[in-house]
Amino acid sequence: MKSNPTNGNAGERLSWLRERYDQFNALCFQHSLPQIPIRLTRANSFGGKLQYKRVRRLYGKEIHTDFVLVMDISHNRTDEAMEDILLHEMIHFYIEHHHIKDTSTHGRVFRQMMNDINERFGRHITVSLKEQTAEADTRIRTHWVCLVSFRDGRQGITVTGPTGFQAIHSALQVIDEIASTQWYISHEPFFNRYPHARSLKVYHADSDKLAEHLQSAKALHYDGRRWLIAPKP
Repeated sequence: MKSNPTNGNAGERLSWLRERYDQFNALCFQHSLPQIPIRLTRANSFGGKLQYKRVRRLYGKEIHTDFVLVMDISHNRTDEAMEDILLHEMIHFYIEHHHIKDTSTHGRVFRQMMNDINERFGRHITVSLKEQTAEADTRIRTHWVCLVSFRDGRQGITVTGPTGFQAIHSALQVIDEIASTQWYISHEPFFNRYPHARSLKVYHADSDKLAEHLQSAKALHYDGRRWLIAPKP
């Protein structure tokens, strides 16, 4: 797949977003969303927005038509941040397109879909732009990261601190679906987006992406009495 052409022209960025829309429509929405126009803006006041016309029908019923997905390109956001903003707006479109009644703009249905996609595909979709900005946290922090390999070939991670580490490790050992685990200590800002878990929580993620962000991490091994830094191979 193409990388987001951050410094490319508007046409290249638009092409990248359309490719991602099609990919996520298949992966997360079972091809249930029709094609809609995507428009770029430098509004700088939002990450993305689903726009539509409000039409009043007979007896006062309001319907929404002519959907347009608007994406802000005034910031040099990472691929992941742009993808998560796109997915946020696609959830809105799914709810509108299927005429699903929600409790509010980001109500129970929206949050359930958001949490499900985050859990199943290792995404970090958030409700607000403020939360999306927080995902770009670049502080250097210490994380205890466990790479979890499942018997069906998937991989995921759980992230915690030194106080929750041992309990989570013990919980992982009794799950039949897990083939193996490997613990690391990492200072990579990528892992800042994951809250330090106090109970077992595994996030599924792309294997290549995990390998990339664990390159600088220190692997751990248990010698029967204590956890030690594993020697470099």
